[in-house]
Amino acid sequence: MMWKIISARATRYLLPPLSVIRTFAENGLKSDWTLNNDIIRNAISSKSQKLRRNDDTNDSKHREGFTNGGRGKNRFQAASGDRQLLHSRRKNIVIKWDTGNERDKEAANFIMSKVMRMNKSGTIHVINPESNKIEETSIREFAKGVNLSESGFSIADFKQINEHAQIPLVKLVDRKTALKRYSDEIAKRKQAELVSMGLMKKAQVNTNDTERAEDLVKQIKISWQIKLDDLTKQKAHEIVSQLKRGFKVYLYLDDRNSINSRNWASSFEQLRSNKLETKGISDKELLQRESVLKKLDQITEDYSVQPVKDGNIGTRMMIKLAPKPALYNNKDKAKQALKEHRKRERQEKLERRIEKKKNKNSTSV
Repeated sequence: MMWKIISARATRYLLPPLSVIRTFAENGLKSDWTLNNDIIRNAISSKSQKLRRNDDTNDSKHREGFTNGGRGKNRFQAASGDRQLLHSRRKNIVIKWDTGNERDKEAANFIMSKVMRMNKSGTIHVINPESNKIEETSIREFAKGVNLSESGFSIADFKQINEHAQIPLVKLVDRKTALKRYSDEIAKRKQAELVSMGLMKKAQVNTNDTERAEDLVKQIKISWQIKLDDLTKQKAHEIVSQLKRGFKVYLYLDDRNSINSRNWASSFEQLRSNKLETKGISDKELLQRESVLKKLDQITEDYSVQPVKDGNIGTRMMIKLAPKPALYNNKDKAKQALKEHRKRERQEKLERRIEKKKNKNSTSV
């Protein structure tokens, strides 16, 4: 009994009332909770403000990039440029022809595609046969009504418009010439492919080019104003030497300024009839031209068969010469036969190497 009284008294003096303890605990916890929440709130608020500032800065930089030449604009321009390049990529053009065989159509479409690669609008220059002047048109319009069984297309020259565009001078040629030029282009591409594959050396390509060049017609330009002394010496030697070697020779006669121009060959594509036209030509000039023609006949009569003359003395003329068969001696025939034999041997060797290469690749796969 005494111990209980002492414990009660001690408790009364040593311990605060329960309500006081509860109040103190609640106030302390509330204070700590408020303090902790204030710290977290301040930290979150500071972090949010920092993030907002960074976002605003990035947005400003992003906007400046598109408006003031920043990286954003460069990326946009690059993407836009890529899309434009994709849409403006020059494609091959194929036209459905109603005339000619498959080879004729391939040769014609080859020229069409080449024109479109030179400028995507298909703009070309042509020579008006009536005015003999260069006019501008489109390849689609020019190709309308062309009979591929008789004619073909050829690019004679071109005019540089800018760094990426050119306007070609397109002309109509006979079917045989068009096919020959197409075959030569395909052969060049095939040779380049073989060189890249290591199946042909560049020296062989140069040799083949030289042999093909010897099979072509030799073209010689002569001015109407040439001195007869120069004609009987320099030009005569040039003409006769080619005929002696067995080559065909085409002589192009025109005014000095025209024959020395860059596009001189285009003037001979549409030669007018042999009807004499002397308008604008003085009597002295006419005598000079007659003397040139007479001298050429004297130079070539012993070395060429009957020449073929196109055009007229009043404007321009083209004289086609072919060597006489008697000019070939046994030595020349032997050399030509040996050359042809070696050419066939090289071709057969090349075909064997290609076949061997294909078999090796198929085996490895």
